[in-house]
Amino acid sequence: MTSSTRWTGITRTRTGCLTCRRRRKKCDERKPACNSCERNRLICEGYENRVTWVANGRVSSRRKRADTGMDEPVSPACASPVIDNTPAGPSAETQENASGQSITFTFPDWDSTETFAPEVSWPVTSTELSLVDNSVDSFWLEDDWTNQLPPRPLPPLIDGIQTSMERRLFHHFISSIGPTLVIHGPNSGDAFTDTILEYAITDPTSMKTVLGVAASHLAQGMERNNPVNPGDLRNIRQAGLQFYHEAILSHQRRINDILSTASQQSLHDWNAAFAATMLLTQYDTCEGGTCGIWQTHLRIARQLVTQNSSIFGQQQPNVLLDWFFYHDVLARFSETIAPKDDYSPGHCLALALQPDSVISESILIGPRDGLFDLLNRIVDLEHRSRQETLVSSQKTRLLVEGLRISNDLNNWTCPYFSEQSRIVAECYRWAAFLILYSTIHKSTLGDEKIQAILIGGLEWVERLSHTDTAQTCSLFPLFALGIATQEATQRQLVTSKMSNYGAWAGLGNIAATRDFLHQWWARLDDRCGESNWWDWQAVALEEGITVTLV
Repeated sequence: MTSSTRWTGITRTRTGCLTCRRRRKKCDERKPACNSCERNRLICEGYENRVTWVANGRVSSRRKRADTGMDEPVSPACASPVIDNTPAGPSAETQENASGQSITFTFPDWDSTETFAPEVSWPVTSTELSLVDNSVDSFWLEDDWTNQLPPRPLPPLIDGIQTSMERRLFHHFISSIGPTLVIHGPNSGDAFTDTILEYAITDPTSMKTVLGVAASHLAQGMERNNPVNPGDLRNIRQAGLQFYHEAILSHQRRINDILSTASQQSLHDWNAAFAATMLLTQYDTCEGGTCGIWQTHLRIARQLVTQNSSIFGQQQPNVLLDWFFYHDVLARFSETIAPKDDYSPGHCLALALQPDSVISESILIGPRDGLFDLLNRIVDLEHRSRQETLVSSQKTRLLVEGLRISNDLNNWTCPYFSEQSRIVAECYRWAAFLILYSTIHKSTLGDEKIQAILIGGLEWVERLSHTDTAQTCSLFPLFALGIATQEATQRQLVTSKMSNYGAWAGLGNIAATRDFLHQWWARLDDRCGESNWWDWQAVALEEGITVTLV
C-alpha cells in the first residue's frame, strides 16, 4: 500500500444542516429549514457553530508542523473550545488503530458541492483500514437513514401521566399496590384498582394521590433491597413528596367546599373526594403511620360519611365502602381517647353492607361478613367499662352485652370459600374473643384462660400462607394475638408471619407494628405478664407511637 490513499466520488458538506451532513447529501443551507429536508419530509435539525481551539492565547484550528509542512492538531491539554463562525478550512483528526499506532486524517478545504479525497498517512494494513472506515459507512447506509431520526415523544394517553416518572409510578400502582391492598376472590377480580382509577383518570387530585402512594410504596421496596441506586431513590422520594404536597393543597380546598355546601355537590365529586381522602390515608400507611397523620384523613372521611350517610350508604361504590369500613373499625383500636359520641360511622355502614352483601365479591375480610360489627361492639364495651364510677346495674349490663357478643362469635359461620380466607377469618374470631375476655374480666395476660385462647388462635396463625392475597387482612389478628404471647416460640411465629406479610405487601406500617410488638414484649417481660390486653395503648402513648393496624 502506498503512503497515501485517496477516495473520490463522495459528496459532502461541512456547512450544511446537521441532517444533510449526517445523510451526506447536498444542502442549500436555507434557514431555518433547508429545502432538501422539506422535500424529503425530514426534520431539519438546523446548523451548528464552528468550534475551534484556543492554544497559547490565540485562536487556531491547526498549526503547521515545521519539518513536514503538514497540519498538526492542537493538543486539547493546552486548548479550549471557542465559537468560530468563519468558513471551514483544512482540518486534521488523529486516531489510534488497534495496535496503538497514530492515524492522521487530513482534509482539504471544501464547499457544499465539491468532492474530497482525504489523505491518509500511516503504516497500516488493509484490514485495519477496513475496520476504521466500515464503522462509519455501514452506519450511514442510505437504506438505514430513517432509523437515525431523533425520537419524538408521544402525547399523553391520560391526563396527568406524561413524564417517564409519572408513567413508572402509575404502572407501579396498577401492578404492585392495588393487588396487595385487597383479597382476590373468584369474582372480585381487580375491582379495587378499577374503582380507584375510575376517579383518578377524571380527577387530578385523585391522580396526584395515586402517584404519591405509588412513589412511597416503590421507595419503601427499594430501601429494603440492596444494592439500590441512590440517585433513582432520591428522585422517587422527591417526586412522591411533590405529588403528595400538590394533592394535599387541592384536596383541602375541595373538602372545605364540600363540607360547607354539601347539597350542591354531584355524586361524582363526592366519590372522587372520598377516594382521594382514603388514598391520602393509605399514603401515610405506606410511610409507616406512626405519626398518626392518617387519623386526620380518616376523620375527614368519617365527616363525609356522617353528613351524607344516605348518599354513601346507597349509591357509593361498595369497594370504597368496604375500604373505609375496614379502616374505620380497626382504627378505633388505636384511639386511646374515645370519641365524645362513642360512635363511628361504621355502625350505620354495617347495616348498609350486610343485607345484600355478596361474599364472593368481597375485597376485604370483615366488612361484609359480620366480624367487624362484632369488633365494633367490643370497642364500645371497652369504652363504657373505662368509666370511673360504674354502679352494679351498669356492670351487669356490660356483662350481658359481653355474653351476647360471645354468643354471636360462637354462632358465627365463615362464609368464605377460599381456604386462606377462612383461615384469616378464624384468626379474627379467636383474636376478637381474646380481647372480649380481657375486657369483661380485666384479666392479666398470664391468666390460664387467656393463654388457652391464645393457643387456639395461634393454631390458625401457623396455617397462614405468605403468598395468598388473604394475608392482606392478617395484620390485626397477628397483632391482637401477639400482644398476649409470652413464650419465645409464640413470638417468633408472630414475628415471622408479620415479616412475610411485610415482604409481600411492602407497606411501612407492617414493620412499624412488628417493631412496636418487640417494645411491648420487653415491657411485658418486666411486668412478668401482669398486664391487661388494652395496656399496650398506654405504652404506645408513652412512646409517642400511633400503631396502624390496617
